[in-house]
Amino acid sequence: MHLFMKYIFLFYLFNLLCLGINSLKFKSSYFPRDVTIPKYYKPFNIIAEKCPNSLYFLDSESNLEDNKIMKYKIWNDDFLYVKENNNAFSPYCPHMGANLEDGVCSKSGVICPFHNRLINYKSTLNNTNVYRINGNIYIDINSNNYEYKILDQLFKYLNQNDFELGGEAESIIECSIGELAENAIDTEHFSTVHGKLMYGLVDLKYQNFSTGFVDEFTSQQVKLRNFPVYLNDLIDIITQRPNVSYSGFDLSAGNSFTKLILNSLGKSKVFSVQFMPGLNVQFDENSVILFHSTPIGPTTTKMNTHVYKRKDTPKQLGDLETFLYSKFLEPDMLILSKKALLNQENDVSTFVLKWRNQYKNNFM
Repeated sequence: MHLFMKYIFLFYLFNLLCLGINSLKFKSSYFPRDVTIPKYYKPFNIIAEKCPNSLYFLDSESNLEDNKIMKYKIWNDDFLYVKENNNAFSPYCPHMGANLEDGVCSKSGVICPFHNRLINYKSTLNNTNVYRINGNIYIDINSNNYEYKILDQLFKYLNQNDFELGGEAESIIECSIGELAENAIDTEHFSTVHGKLMYGLVDLKYQNFSTGFVDEFTSQQVKLRNFPVYLNDLIDIITQRPNVSYSGFDLSAGNSFTKLILNSLGKSKVFSVQFMPGLNVQFDENSVILFHSTPIGPTTTKMNTHVYKRKDTPKQLGDLETFLYSKFLEPDMLILSKKALLNQENDVSTFVLKWRNQYKNNFM
């Protein structure tokens, strides 16, 4: 009798166990779509090995949420970022490839949503360098020491000379980051592509172009163009890296409305330097504009435009300038720019050919 009761009890226990297993629901969304991801994934810097070497803008600190895992993309590869620990890392758990985007932040790591296991930031996740500079987050993809140094000096200059962020705009551009950089020095297309904004209401004339590569004489040559004296330190900062490209031009108005805008903004001449793939710095008499480029794919680039104005500038002027730059960078304008580059492919200038070689030598 006791033996019979024992078998009944074991049979009952076995059924309970089966019911329990059947009731478990595994969250398939925790696993990456590509099931071939290895157990031990590659570090992020290897994933992005074909990306031009640079610091790249990720986000402004003000946009980040506390204790929140943020997801970004570089060169078609996703990665995660945690504000509290300033870490960027692969989105997949090195144990079984679970998606850490659904995990929970802790002080020392991310708690994996599948096994509830703590994945340590420093020892396990193979994170890459991330810098916080003046409220901006930059990720380091095999960059040169020049880049952090110049960025740090640039923001110190802006703060010491009473500049503040007057406005920002974001654009997604269907071209590679290299094409976008080449577009910046291809000044011949400016008048035809970027001359008339808002259906011709704003009519800009570009004149007296100068393009070249930074050398020991560039800083002094730019200062001779009679920019305000307080910009001299900025000129020294952005022209200290040799062999990167620069461009400059004069601006004038094609109609009275545009003349009113240029006079209000105090713009008559512009100079810019592409001192790394991820950033072109442009300035005129009253503004400093940072064009941050981030390659979210080999043929897609995110552009974050930050317009810095002196603190005593009316906010409306900062908003107006940001609006105009957003129009300047509208997708249709940039598609036309890309067509202009393609059209000149068979008759490309010696300067552009030299630029392509310099870009490859500097950043690839």
